Amino acid sequence: MRVKTLLSSAAAAFALACSAGAALAGYNVWTGDYTFSRQELENGVKSRFPQDLRYMQVVDVRLSNPELALDPANNRIITKMKAHAVSPFLAAPVDGLLTISSGLKYDASARAVRLDRPAVERVDTPGMPPAYAQLLNDVGKSAAQQALADYPLYTFKPEELQLNGQQFEPGAITVTADGLKVEVRPL
Repeated sequence: MRVKTLLSSAAAAFALACSAGAALAGYNVWTGDYTFSRQELENGVKSRFPQDLRYMQVVDVRLSNPELALDPANNRIITKMKAHAVSPFLAAPVDGLLTISSGLKYDASARAVRLDRPAVERVDTPGMPPAYAQLLNDVGKSAAQQALADYPLYTFKPEELQLNGQQFEPGAITVTADGLKVEVRPL
């Protein structure tokens, strides 16, 4: 009976993978996981940049050139991006590099895997006085929320989450050394 159930589940998973087409190229029939490479994730994030933000109505910030890294040990995605801040209260523009880490969550109502709880991990302002580093750190906290909070990395199409009337739902989301793995399970 158990073998019959496993074969039935494998057949359903295979049919689910075949029915969704190219979007499921990263679907693993045997484990029931979708996988996304670091490059695929980075390409998705890059589409939001450059991004212009305003901090406390006095600092204009341009965020650009995001690069993703993966932190499997903490199950987080790291985004490094250039920041350029300009304000009439600064003697000169401030350039730096922000490193922001984000968790992941699944938003069932939108069927999206989203970045969650972005946090500034590091601010690099080479050659700048410490006060500028603190300014960029404060700006970075605001920028992390504005630019990355709840950002959808991937949105599932309805047909990707159903097969023969059976609904499926993403479960555990795991950052791996190569990308992201999203478990898909029947409801």
